[in-house]
Amino acid sequence: MTMEPQSEKGPRTAANEGGTDPSRGVPRHVRRTAAERSLAGGGLGTDAVDWLIIAVAAGVLFARIMLAEPLQSANDRSRWCTVFSLVEDGTYRIDRIASHPRWDTIDKVLHEGHFYSSKPPLLATVTAGLYWIVKHTLGWDLWSRTAAVSRLILLVINWMPWVLALVALRSIVRRWDVSPTGRITVLLLAGFACLVLPFLTTLNNHTVAASSLVFALWGLLRIVEQPPRTDWIGRPLPVAVGGLPSSEPAGGRGAARSSRMRDLSGWLFAWTGFWAAMVPCHELPAFVWGPVAWWLCLRQSPRRTWLFFVPAALVPLGAFFVTNYIATGGWKPFYAYYGTEKYRYVVDGIPSYWADPHGIDRGGESPLVYLFHCVLGHHGIVSLYPALLVTVYGWWLTLGRRSSDPSGAVNRPGKDNADGAAEVSDTAPDGGGCGRLGALRAQKIAALLGLLLTVWILAFYLSRTANYNYGGVSAALRWAIWLTPLWLLPVPAAVEHGMQRFGHRAFAAVLAVLLAISAFSATYPFANPWQHPWLYVLLERWGLIDYRDRPVPFPRDVWSWVVNPPSADSRGDWVELAGYDETGQAFVIRITDRGPVGDGDDGGDGASRATRGRRWLEIRWQAAAEAAPCRRAVYMLDADAWADGAELEEYLLWPRKGAAIDRLLGNVPRPEWLPNEPSAEVADQWTTALRGVPRARPYYPGLIRYVKTPLRREAFRCQRSATQVLYTPPGRRRPLRFRCDLWISPEVPFGIVQVEWTVWDVDRNEIVHRRRATVRSASRTLPQADHFVERG
Repeated sequence: MTMEPQSEKGPRTAANEGGTDPSRGVPRHVRRTAAERSLAGGGLGTDAVDWLIIAVAAGVLFARIMLAEPLQSANDRSRWCTVFSLVEDGTYRIDRIASHPRWDTIDKVLHEGHFYSSKPPLLATVTAGLYWIVKHTLGWDLWSRTAAVSRLILLVINWMPWVLALVALRSIVRRWDVSPTGRITVLLLAGFACLVLPFLTTLNNHTVAASSLVFALWGLLRIVEQPPRTDWIGRPLPVAVGGLPSSEPAGGRGAARSSRMRDLSGWLFAWTGFWAAMVPCHELPAFVWGPVAWWLCLRQSPRRTWLFFVPAALVPLGAFFVTNYIATGGWKPFYAYYGTEKYRYVVDGIPSYWADPHGIDRGGESPLVYLFHCVLGHHGIVSLYPALLVTVYGWWLTLGRRSSDPSGAVNRPGKDNADGAAEVSDTAPDGGGCGRLGALRAQKIAALLGLLLTVWILAFYLSRTANYNYGGVSAALRWAIWLTPLWLLPVPAAVEHGMQRFGHRAFAAVLAVLLAISAFSATYPFANPWQHPWLYVLLERWGLIDYRDRPVPFPRDVWSWVVNPPSADSRGDWVELAGYDETGQAFVIRITDRGPVGDGDDGGDGASRATRGRRWLEIRWQAAAEAAPCRRAVYMLDADAWADGAELEEYLLWPRKGAAIDRLLGNVPRPEWLPNEPSAEVADQWTTALRGVPRARPYYPGLIRYVKTPLRREAFRCQRSATQVLYTPPGRRRPLRFRCDLWISPEVPFGIVQVEWTVWDVDRNEIVHRRRATVRSASRTLPQADHFVERG
């Protein structure tokens, strides 16, 4: 018996034999041949590319966390304070740790006379458990090894879940049997270009919510792949959603039921319920997501939803409310008290930050402007993450085309779509996927969830008109980044359809540009997300936006760190400041008003008229070391010119070049305490010491700050001021930057509450010398005035 040779056109089918092609009218992606499915599902080499992308992304993110500094902002310090207090003090109160400048935070509330973090306590409680393990195993503590402990915990809280989320995302899109290009694009965006990545370097709730959403979608989308049993109001359905017929695997109805029972096992519902509830527990506006996930599962299997989904969801929900009750004594989180006395308080003379927010936290923009900047502006989810345009394209394809297949390919009437043997099934031929119709159901639900939740989040924060701050100083619209997984899932459909519709090269070029801009936005804040986005900085530099606070201008120019002259009726006022230099060496500075020059200012004789308005000022510098010499400088100053804002060289009468003390005194007896005439070099040193910097430059006004001192319990309300100059000291070739910062208050003599001198090596970009002194005692305190700088 001889066999006929096979035709070059391939094996005979109903189509090439002239019979009826059963695949006609079926979308092309659904009819792909086995070879095409093998290629799209991860042919030779594509799996290796997937894992390579995940491995490289994990390495880069690991490096970012290990390079990040701890306690980056008030936001993460608030949670770290709770973590520290729970383990070290056994309480949610953060009074002790928040009193240290390095740990203090504005994100705190005053509750029953104590400070608490304003953040929901669940994440801090879990983190405290990890810290307890680290402390009792490695012996590390947050106070002495802050960086090491925080980085180790961040690897567990942020890095590990997101790496696993990358694996879960790969599993989701691979199960849909999308093209390798679409799958790789998703992994590149998730691993290198999404706005979740900057926040992995800090303790925050947004990354936990994003990872939890991925894990929840991994289970939920498997569940909804099956045709639902009921419609949206609970009535039984004979067909699947969207009019797609429900199919049965070979073996009949019993085999179909067995397959369905296996796919929708109880553990899958429990997994989905747990992670679905974790999302709103860490991102409170996502509370609408939980009921949606519950309803989708209820449509698939009411019994498994009640027996597995609901009990598993109650675990994180219960933990959220129990920890909140333990911390606050009530069920409402502190977030719900925004704008009340818990946020707006005054303690020791210091009002809370939220009583008078500054900068971008002030708000005040119209809803339309706020919406624009949230979408297309300086914090825009599209302008900073333009890959979202691919997501929008994917939404349009998946939701807007009735005959769209999971990839977005469209069956166009009149076009011959027969490519080979057709197979229309709701099950994957290799057992590794979900079937074409199951993939279409899952993608449509994912697209609908992403679109509706994005609209919901924008609407929710748009309704909070009292808090239009774009999430504060942060690298992105941080309260929207938990939606990132839902933004990634429509990408494969858009990529596959876009390359078919517009050509591989053209669409790949556009995709590369969008991915590059998104990656730049994700990388710009490499190790600290608590900074403004690059687009914000650019728009501010161009003068298109300006959220900066305007300092109160000085009523006169200030040319010395000794700001205010003594009043005409005062005698013997003094103030003493103490501090440390960069080596830890203590020092004390004492400024004393030695009174007017001469016997008085009444104009009774010629000597008095000649010296009218002139006063003696003495400054002493004393190091705390034993036998350290006391440096002393005495000045004759024209107090009237000083109060009128004249330059230091104008109101400094002595010592200066060409000014003999005897000629200045005239008939006034020379005081016994007055030192001898200094040399020209010593006189220059005295002048520089009074000026604060080596060259003359005015001090510029800054913002209002509060300074606590040993002088009294209440903090002083101060205005910041600073000046800096470049100066090349003798013996150096390159200049140094000399800076003097002031904290000015009219409530102390001479107006100076705190002063800091800094010398900076510009070439090496390092501090050469730094000293800060704070008032510790004074002859008297003065009443608060309208201006921080007094004018004559």
